Amino acid sequence: YVAMLPVSEVDIEYTATTGPLNYTKSVTDKTYEAGNIYNLGLRMAPVPKNLSTLTDVYTAHDGEVLTGSTTYPVLIPDGASVTLSGVTVASSNNDYGSIECKGDATIILDGENKVTNSYRNAAIESCYGHTLTITGTGSLTATGGAGSAGIGGSFYQSCGNIVISGGTITAIGGEFEDDYGNYYGGAGIGSSYMGYCGKITITGGNITAEGAYQGGAGIGSCIDGECGDITITDTVTRVKATKGYSATCSIGAGYSGKCGTVTIGGVEGAISTSPYIYEPSVYQSTEDYNYYGDDE
Repeated sequence: YVAMLPVSEVDIEYTATTGPLNYTKSVTDKTYEAGNIYNLGLRMAPVPKNLSTLTDVYTAHDGEVLTGSTTYPVLIPDGASVTLSGVTVASSNNDYGSIECKGDATIILDGENKVTNSYRNAAIESCYGHTLTITGTGSLTATGGAGSAGIGGSFYQSCGNIVISGGTITAIGGEFEDDYGNYYGGAGIGSSYMGYCGKITITGGNITAEGAYQGGAGIGSCIDGECGDITITDTVTRVKATKGYSATCSIGAGYSGKCGTVTIGGVEGAISTSPYIYEPSVYQSTEDYNYYGDDE
């Protein structure tokens, strides 16, 4: 609440007390009269953070907009919502996913974004016991590191729930080769090698998910991994899932892995044939919902 002498125009600059964000608010065409009480509402847009300036691992702020390119991991704290706006993150850090959530987190997609990992971590890692939500109108390509998911879990590590409600998303699981020449692959969206993933819920967007060549499901678990229930609703635009070689399902369990109940458009049942395309606006019948085949 403020009281001030009459004024027809005023420029007010606000500087955040914590964090690197500065805000400017201009108030015009308003006269304030002394003796009255006014309630002023401010809507402040954050200054985008250019990741190209990073020199170390970066922890984003709630409401922050990220732009630019970096080879350093980006951490999203518990409860934070972060917008990716034309971001490229290509990390080889062995401690973190390229973008790693430290609790409940929301990622909003704006423009074209690409996140890759060249070590044994997920491109985008959800936090075990918490929920990662991905939404927006932009695009994302997420390619996991060795034995890790594109979106989900890092090698040998468990991850939390994953909710996708918008965006154009391509998620690709990564391959791992051990000293004996054996290959192990992560899911496109879901668990890593020998890791657990929580529930996966997809309610919107155009989704393409590819399991790693050796044993990863497109959406679900991978070799010796586990996944919770998978639910894909008829409000999605399109979902295409491709399993890796020797994987049991394109949506469901990977090779020798486990998965909870798979429900697609209200119909229960894991999908074994690959690739699998679910496009409810095109395929109207129950049989068509369970369409198996390539893009043609």
